[in-house]
Amino acid sequence: MTEFGHAKLDLVNGLFGVSYKARTVYEFLNFAYNWCAELDLVERINTGSRYDGLYLTPLGIEISNIFSWDLQIKKNRLTLNFKYLK
Repeated sequence: MTEFGHAKLDLVNGLFGVSYKARTVYEFLNFAYNWCAELDLVERINTGSRYDGLYLTPLGIEISNIFSWDLQIKKNRLTLNFKYLK
């Protein structure tokens, strides 16, 4: 297991609103990457530095857009509901 920088660990914990240890975050991120790579949603770029880079494939971009639209629709529904309550 590679060691996470403290800033990287804080970023991941803040993103998910949890306080996981470095080992748990490492295993989760590896699982998520492997799952996305098997579905051909992301590709890894070996940078030669401590951390590799990732980028979304065209399919990954489309899936990301679908999730973004879904979240926007849900947000708009909540906004409309609050307008009618006033």
